[in-house]
Amino acid sequence: MKTFALKLVGAFSLLLMFLTGCTNKKVVLDPQGPVAREEYHLMVWTMILVGLILAVVIILFIYFLVRFGKKNHNNYEPDNAGSTKLEVIWTVIPIIIVILLSVPTVKVLLDLDNPPKAEAASTQVKPLTIEVTSVQWKWLFRYPDQKKLKR
Repeated sequence: MKTFALKLVGAFSLLLMFLTGCTNKKVVLDPQGPVAREEYHLMVWTMILVGLILAVVIILFIYFLVRFGKKNHNNYEPDNAGSTKLEVIWTVIPIIIVILLSVPTVKVLLDLDNPPKAEAASTQVKPLTIEVTSVQWKWLFRYPDQKKLKR
């Protein structure tokens, strides 16, 4: 039964990998402006931090499974009253994680609150006017200066 379940999970994972639409055109990870670049760097920082946290949790999980598993239950003490040291550790670590995520986020959001100034050369160019209309299941973009309608 276990081997069948393992094969099923493996086959499902392989199928899922092929259905993800592997492509080298990743729009989310291709920032095209200063705001998008700042958000991209924030997203990369968050993913690195989440990856590190996940790696530590998986390593600790495997360690505790091996150390205190069914075969090695000799050191198990069910009458343990608690550990102040452990309680402080698992209270402080999430606080540190929240600080590591919130400080860069607040910094980027406050920096993006003030948009960059327009360059002197671009003020001589007439701005493009776009009228956007939402219709059920789609958007209509109308360019009145160019007499174009894009769906």
